Amino acid sequence: MDGPSGRPRIDTPGTDLTGSALCADSRAALEASTPIERKALAQLNALVKTCLARRHLPEVRIAPDWTWPWAPGPTGPKPDAELDQEESRAVRACVGSSRREQLLPYVAPPALGSTFTLRLPTGSERAESDPR
Repeated sequence: MDGPSGRPRIDTPGTDLTGSALCADSRAALEASTPIERKALAQLNALVKTCLARRHLPEVRIAPDWTWPWAPGPTGPKPDAELDQEESRAVRACVGSSRREQLLPYVAPPALGSTFTLRLPTGSERAESDPR
C-alpha cells in the first residue's frame, strides 16, 4: 500500500515480521528511496548548499533521515566533532528556509483580508471579515 507521501509500505497488524528471512528482500526494496524522493532531496540539497555558501560555510548533505553530515570537500569530510553550535544553528536555519522555498509553489496563499459568508443555523447569511 502507498502512504500519503507515495512511499510504499506494508501493514502487518498483529504480526511482527522484523526477523523473517522471507521478508528481508522485500523490506529492503521498500526502504529504498523512490525517484520522487531522490529528486526532492537533491533539490533540497542544492538549496541548502546555496544558503550555506552565502554564509561561507561548507556544504552538507541532507540525508533521508534528516541528518546532515558535512559533504566531502577537497581534503575529505569535516568531522562531526568540529560542528560547533553556531554552525549547527546556521545549518538548521538553511534547511528550514530551503524547505519553505522548496514547498512554496505547492502551498496556497493565505486568505488575508478576505470576506467570507457564514450560514447560520436559522438559514440566514452574514458576511464577515477574516479576523486575521
